[in-house]
Amino acid sequence: MERKRILIATKIPQQIQDLRAALLANGYEVKVVDNGFVALQLSRDFRPHLILAEVELPKIDGHHLYREIKAQSATQHIPFFLLSKHRSVEERVHSMNLGVDDYINIPFDVNELLLRFEIVLKEIARFESTAASVSKGFAGKLSDMNVLEVLQTLHIAKKSAIIKIQNDDREGLIFFKDGEFIDASLEQLDAPSALFRMITWAEGTFRVELRAVDQPRIVQNATEEIIQKGLLFKDRWEQLSRMLPPLPAPVKIGANLEKQKFTEEEKEILSHITADARLIDLVERSRFNDLKALQIAAGLFTRGALVEKPAAEVQENGKPVNGRSNHHHANLANLIVNFLEQKVGSPNNGHAERRRSERRRMERRMRGRRWSDLSAQQNRVYLNQSELLMIREKLLEKRSQEEDDNFGMLY
Repeated sequence: MERKRILIATKIPQQIQDLRAALLANGYEVKVVDNGFVALQLSRDFRPHLILAEVELPKIDGHHLYREIKAQSATQHIPFFLLSKHRSVEERVHSMNLGVDDYINIPFDVNELLLRFEIVLKEIARFESTAASVSKGFAGKLSDMNVLEVLQTLHIAKKSAIIKIQNDDREGLIFFKDGEFIDASLEQLDAPSALFRMITWAEGTFRVELRAVDQPRIVQNATEEIIQKGLLFKDRWEQLSRMLPPLPAPVKIGANLEKQKFTEEEKEILSHITADARLIDLVERSRFNDLKALQIAAGLFTRGALVEKPAAEVQENGKPVNGRSNHHHANLANLIVNFLEQKVGSPNNGHAERRRSERRRMERRMRGRRWSDLSAQQNRVYLNQSELLMIREKLLEKRSQEEDDNFGMLY
């Protein structure tokens, strides 16, 4: 299961240390920044599931940050909590009128705030699990329709859409406006690199939401040119992949390296070898584009400088199959987790009961919260290959009919 990510923007990071520790102990991934400008940048790169921002922030204040977050298609669905020392009714009313999801006073109770986060995120998850109408989009497996086929369909049909691509625990976004590719987001990559990495994903799922897109155009190249380059990229990627072990395979440096000479590019690839490195890790961690990195790796494999790690050296469930265990490390990890839980106040029986009571009270209070905009955006109806092809044909037929109607109006 993907860890939930929380982005916190506060001008005094020390004041949320206990909250950060509690979030980490409860399985969240947390980033803390001290100004609104960095928070705005991370809202896309970090892809948080929830944002907590102080009103009085340097560079961009909390209210301005909220408006910027909600103005972008890629981030407008993120729940937004405001944090402030002001206790006036006017300040709270102003913030809630903006549309923020909750308003938190400083000082706050850590356990109560954790509960508020949990309730909001669970409510969003419930909407995400509800199947939306196929008329507003479609979804499927990449093995049935790959990323390039999805792009070609939207381009020819002149559609605006946000495409969500998922591969294991990685998730990327592609933005189309009137049939033109305008932007893509994946980890810390720029838009073209993000798109081309997703093109290499043969397994996973996609979800297309047909909707108006107000995302600014980041990529200026013609979409036909990008798709053509993508086809060549994918073809070459598959050729190289056939020469190599599976991309998730663990790898290590081969023997007799002292007899070989390496280029600077080859040294760069080899420098990313670690105890648990996989072939795909070497490709994605290098400073080269993915195709070039894979090509260099293929050359190293051919020469025996890089080899697949034997099964006897591969760890399974934290224990190597050769019999040596990581019992000490597992115990150390448990001690750290237990310490963190105690530090943030592991509940005794009485405290646990109070938390359950508080949970029920807050769930009743927040049950009326509506996420209608998010609900309309979600689509969990996954289609098979024949159904995807039918949708593709329908989109193209509709585009062709629109062009015929426009032609008739001219003559």
